[in-house]
Amino acid sequence: MTNDCSIRDNSTRGLDSANALEFARTLRNNTELTGATACVSMYQASQSIYGLFDKVLLLYEGYQIFFGKTTEAKQYFLDLGFDCPPRQTDADFLTSMTNPKERIVRPGHEHIVPQTPYEFADLWYQSSIYTRLKHDLVAYENKYRIGGKNLDDFIAARSAQKARSQRRKSPFTLSYFEQIDLCLWRGLTRLRADPSVTLVAAFFNILMALVVSSVFYNLQPTTGSFFQRGALLFFAVLLNAFASALEVGYP
Repeated sequence: MTNDCSIRDNSTRGLDSANALEFARTLRNNTELTGATACVSMYQASQSIYGLFDKVLLLYEGYQIFFGKTTEAKQYFLDLGFDCPPRQTDADFLTSMTNPKERIVRPGHEHIVPQTPYEFADLWYQSSIYTRLKHDLVAYENKYRIGGKNLDDFIAARSAQKARSQRRKSPFTLSYFEQIDLCLWRGLTRLRADPSVTLVAAFFNILMALVVSSVFYNLQPTTGSFFQRGALLFFAVLLNAFASALEVGYP
């Protein structure tokens, strides 16, 4: 039984393959350590990323055409009469099922394989994997019924974790000021562990401050210096915005 569920939609967009894989591994480790469930929608997942997940859900124009183990998904569609090109990842093969121009039908199965989303869904509901899935759902609902002992245990666990200063009905574990205190503690701990990024940022801020101040030194206190003062504020904000790029990749 999981105690939390997080949903991530295209969280790896813009990342290269190495960082996307590292993100997926971190997510996997987090779910194993906390017992949580992560639902992820990922763009062009590699075979290594696909292998980190236990189950895959495939939707075709709103119809569910597969939900089950990642190790069984490819074989399910191969058994329907489709072919997977050499060196194509399982994730790309599955997504090709939702595009008539991409999926490849095995010769001799042109009039057997499903064509429309409804036909895919109808075959899925008749499959043995779907029957096993329904049995698993019934067993889960019987084991973890709504209310009863499980609900009492969950409420007791939440109450034990909640700070004494927090309201009883509040959905948050910590109060606002305790969250600030925790974030400050984390920032100081991170700074002590690796002060290099902070020191480099402080050095370049001082350097650029001296450069910019020398350019706009001794501005006249008249309306004629309005444009220069606006440019000074623009550079001050812009340079600090660029400095935040140093935070990318920071642990």
